[in-house]
Amino acid sequence: MTDAPGAVLELQQLRLRYPGSPAWTLDGLDLRLEAGERLALVGPSGCGKSTVARAAIQLLPQGSRCEGGLSLNGHDPRRLAIPDLRALRGDSVGLVFQDPMTRLNPLMTVGGHLLDTLRSLRKNRLAGRVFPPER
Repeated sequence: MTDAPGAVLELQQLRLRYPGSPAWTLDGLDLRLEAGERLALVGPSGCGKSTVARAAIQLLPQGSRCEGGLSLNGHDPRRLAIPDLRALRGDSVGLVFQDPMTRLNPLMTVGGHLLDTLRSLRKNRLAGRVFPPER
């Protein structure tokens, strides 16, 4: 992995296999996203768009195998402690799931969902969890 300044996401030959799958779902993905750039993953249903995002933030089912180079804001999320991984997800990265009906409460406003998220992040900060972890 290169440590060039500005890379917010870098995947090198990333491979991912879900538990029980005989084949790699991702097999050799290379991707680099610099600070200020935007990226859209476009393709048909089932082609791996969500899998790439889940691999990048390590939001994978237990037992998944994720190999290859992975750097998110200069850190490999696979090597972070759970509180630091949660802080990374909350402070630096977000993921909007494809099916809002399974992720959003229809009785809450969008503003209510955002406030809920911000309150959760504030609790983490008040608990002394900061990202990046001190070295």
